[in-house]
Amino acid sequence: MDNKDYLERSYSTNYECALQYCKQKNWTGARKSLEKAAEALVKLVQMSYGQEKDRLLTKVKGLTELLQKVKTFEGSVPAPATGASNATVKPAQDKDEKKEDSNKPKPTVEEAIKELYELEGLKGVKDQVSQYVGIVKNIQERKANNLPVPPFSYHLIFTGNPGTGKTTVARIMAKIFCALGICEKSEIVEVVASDLVGQYVGHTANKTKEVIGKAKGGVLFLDEAYRLVEEGTRNFGQEAIGEILTEMENNRDSLIVIAAGYEDDMKEFIKANDGLPSRFKTTLEFADYNGEEMFRIFKNMCNKYQYTLTPQAEEIMKQKLNDLYVNRTEIFANARDVRNKFELIYANQANRMATTPHTAEDLRIFDVQDLQGV
Repeated sequence: MDNKDYLERSYSTNYECALQYCKQKNWTGARKSLEKAAEALVKLVQMSYGQEKDRLLTKVKGLTELLQKVKTFEGSVPAPATGASNATVKPAQDKDEKKEDSNKPKPTVEEAIKELYELEGLKGVKDQVSQYVGIVKNIQERKANNLPVPPFSYHLIFTGNPGTGKTTVARIMAKIFCALGICEKSEIVEVVASDLVGQYVGHTANKTKEVIGKAKGGVLFLDEAYRLVEEGTRNFGQEAIGEILTEMENNRDSLIVIAAGYEDDMKEFIKANDGLPSRFKTTLEFADYNGEEMFRIFKNMCNKYQYTLTPQAEEIMKQKLNDLYVNRTEIFANARDVRNKFELIYANQANRMATTPHTAEDLRIFDVQDLQGV
């Protein structure tokens, strides 16, 4: 069985490798290293208690977010061929597959809307998106009939707590924009404030232009946008905002920006520059998931990986998630908390299977024992 020293070395080594891969923009290598680091980290959590466990859980959250971001880049950016010994060069058949993917038909509005409505919860967001699509179609119909069109901005603000699906919906919106002919491609470039802000005068403008250059023809998703106006980044953050506004104006027909963050913080973001309110006129509000919705999200995760809960475990899990919602604090993370609990339960079950005789059917079952520490 793995000991703590081995797991700590495995985590550190793979995490450092992942950072090096990220610098090389070798997203496949980064993903594989992060997955190995995550596996070691989850096992460490199971072997820890008290403050040490809390510290490791914080690392799990951060690593999970980084892994999701790397997966996004892996799906949209090919790994570069470099001379480094640890670089991953994709085989020829992968290039052929990518070429075939580029020839696939663009998503339809109906397909994108269906994907949206298959998400758990988010009733208010779904209603807003449906209304938004109706407005865009009306604008297009008026243009087709040579009728004047009232001023309308496609850029969006997403407000809500972590784990409410803002990034997922942004990706779906990119598909909707593409299907409506507003964007050339359904790709989305996801960034945070630190991806735009430089370390010296003039650096921020160049970084921001580079990011926007990658997003042209699609959607730029700026998560935690409010951090551009925080005290530590105020000067350079304002420079980034100014550059974004300039690029939005210069690329009206080839760039859509979605800015996201906490509700109150995003109000401050909008106030940061006089040009922001006129560009971001539509706000989609993402409410927290309640206990019932979080349990359905948990069950969806179980179904995806072919796990089932015993009746007693199911009742306990329902209560745990309901208590999590009722007693939520400022660090409540909605679906992220659900995902973290699923990963801990999975690790508990794996450790239990490692020390007890079991059948193939047992591998699919989460029992009450597996909910310990969740």
